[in-house]
Amino acid sequence: MKKLFSLLVAGLFVIVVNAQDKMSPAKDTKAPMEKKMAEKKFWCSQCDYSSAKPGTCPAHKVSLVKEGMFFCNGDEAHASAMAGKCKDGSAMVKMDETMIKKNHESHKEMMMKKKMGDNK
Repeated sequence: MKKLFSLLVAGLFVIVVNAQDKMSPAKDTKAPMEKKMAEKKFWCSQCDYSSAKPGTCPAHKVSLVKEGMFFCNGDEAHASAMAGKCKDGSAMVKMDETMIKKNHESHKEMMMKKKMGDNK
């Protein structure tokens, strides 16, 4: 009888611990930039401004490009789901993780230069 009771208690303990693991929030292992990318879907082609909705970059006054779309610089409003050629004959650029990170790094670099200029 004691063995049966001990097994019942042990089984109940395992169930409770397992249920708590499933209920606890998942650990956020994403880096800040990856987290921002997961939340936002529309990006400025000139800087790292992003939005969850379509619109215009407040700094550059260009249309935001949906992540995964192809666009021509200066003609962001006519982004396309398929790659193609721009009016000047150049290939359209894809708004993907590489482009977003490049814009993010350029923006950080610009801010650093601006900050250095303010300190002089």
